[in-house]
Order: sequence, then C-alpha cells, then structure tokens
Amino acid sequence: GWKSGITDSFTEAKNLEGRLIQDNPSVPKLTPQEEFNGTPTLSDVWPLYLTWAKIHKKSWDMDESRYRNHLEKPLDHLRMDEIRPFQIQNILNKMHSKYKPSTVTKLLMLIKKIYSWSIDGELYEGRNPCKTIKAPRFDNRVTNPLNRDEIKNLLTVLDSWPNEVPTQIIRFALYSGKRKCEILGLKWSDVDLESGYITLQETKNGTTQKHPLNNHCRMIIERAAEIRKKSAYVFPSRTGTRYYGGGIDKCWRLIREKAGISIRFHDLR
Repeated sequence: GWKSGITDSFTEAKNLEGRLIQDNPSVPKLTPQEEFNGTPTLSDVWPLYLTWAKIHKKSWDMDESRYRNHLEKPLDHLRMDEIRPFQIQNILNKMHSKYKPSTVTKLLMLIKKIYSWSIDGELYEGRNPCKTIKAPRFDNRVTNPLNRDEIKNLLTVLDSWPNEVPTQIIRFALYSGKRKCEILGLKWSDVDLESGYITLQETKNGTTQKHPLNNHCRMIIERAAEIRKKSAYVFPSRTGTRYYGGGIDKCWRLIREKAGISIRFHDLR
C-alpha cells in the first residue's frame, strides 16, 4: 500500500522519501542526479529552493524578485556545474551602477545560499562558484533624511496616488519608523486601537514588540479599517493576501520618481 509522511523542509522530505523507498524494494532507487538526468540546472533547483524559502524565510518574496530580475535570464538554463565565478561577478558588476552595494550583496548571498542548500540536500555535488567572490563593502547605517520640501512633495504625490494601500504603507513607515516587514506583516489581531498599541510579530530580531500609536498612525489604521477587504492583514494586497516586499518596492520606486526624491524605503524610518 501507499505510505506517506509530512515534513516542514525539503531536506527532511528527501530523507523521508529515501526511507519510504527503502521500505518498498519494487520502487527503483534514483540518485538526485539521476532524477535530473545528470547535474541539475539552476532552473531545476530554484522552485525546490523557493518552496523551502516560503516556509523558512520571511523575505522569500525578495529572493524571488532578485532571482527573476537578475539570475533567471543569464543563468537558469545552465547546469549548476557550468556556472563560473566570472559569470556571477559580471552580473554583480552590472548592478553596481544602478543598485546600492547592499542590494548587490543580497543577490550574492542568494546565489551562495541556493548552492549551499542544494549541496546540503544532495541535489548537487559540485563546487559553490560564489566562494571566491567577495561582497562589496557598504555601511548600512547611512541614511538619507528628507528635507521639508521633499517631504511636502512626497505627501502631495501620496495624496493623488490611485492605489491607496501602498500609500498607507509608505505613510505608516514615515510616521512610525517601523521596518517594511513589520508593517506588511501587521494583522488586525495585532491592533488594539482602544489602548493605542500595535503588536509587532515580524521584528528583525524575531521578538514580539508592543508599539504605541501616534495620532498619524492611528488615523492611517482607522482609514485602513474603513477600506479593508476580507483580510487578516491591515495593509493587504488587492486580493486580500499579504502585501509582499516586491510589490511595495515597485510602487515606492514609481512614487519617489514622481516626487523627485531618491531614497530607499528603509530611509523613511
């Protein structure tokens, strides 16, 4: 008869699969390389890695965006043992003129993680081409505060923007000083308007924090309650699901361009 089991990671799933196959000698035993007809391509491994990331990483949507924007076209058709350090370095070099060093570093970390995850899961037996590549240096403490005119321009654009939810997210970041993931992960169950507090579940250090609401933030949440869809999230996507980082980053880029400012979403803090 059929046997099954439930796991919470791809590595555990592969181990379970191996044990079940051992219990059923009629099933032919394939190595990961045989399953992929040899060494897997990056596109073979990517959907498996993304499934794992959705369970274990809060920022999986940013991984997906970076992969689609920077890795998919130049690399995903190649076998993992064909990808050389100079190819990865070329991608990073092209990014330097358009992106901040921290963004370039995060892409390098993603490629490195895909390889190490594949090696740990016995999907790939070769070398990690990222080991010899050094990440660019950057100081993440540097901020770019807005002056009065820039804030006025930003608020003017937000007032006229057709999609209200991203403008609420941006205003909340501006008035609360909270991180993007903390705002996007905020649920109605975390809001207590009567006491004037919100509970932040998705903090950077993984702890739960209570945060008092000032008048600006209270008004934003009250307005969000008026236009809310059937969603558990205070600032949901159009379909009522969690509004992920890639979507708000695209809106923020368009809004800041129209406002004539050039700061990161993080600088709203």
